[in-house]
Amino acid sequence: KQLLETPVEVISVVSVLEFVIAIQLEKENQLKEQAIRQFFKS
Repeated sequence: KQLLETPVEVISVVSVLEFVIAIQLEKENQLKEQAIRQFFKS
């Protein structure tokens, strides 16, 4: 039995991966903004 049998399943997996990546990028951007603010405050 194959794990991914239909294109719909493939699409859903890809969209989940994109969603996770987007969340990670958002977190990184927030951390960068905080670091920049801390840098300019000091």
